[in-house]
Amino acid sequence: MWANVEQNDPALYAHAMGLNPTGRMGTPEETAYAVVSLVSPRASRISGTNLVVDGALTRGVQL
Repeated sequence: MWANVEQNDPALYAHAMGLNPTGRMGTPEETAYAVVSLVSPRASRISGTNLVVDGALTRGVQL
C-alpha cells in the first residue's frame, strides 16, 4: 500500500515518514517475525497481551 502512496501522493508519504520514529516502513518479514515469536513454544507463558508491531509509531502504553 505504501509503495502506491509514495508514487501517487508523495506529500502524504513524506508526512507519514515524518511521523515514523524509525524513518522507514516496516517489512512484511518484520511483522511475520512477531507472529512467529508468539506462536513458538518459547512464548508458552505469554497470554492476554496486546503486541503492537508498528516500529514505535504508536506513542504511549497499550493497555
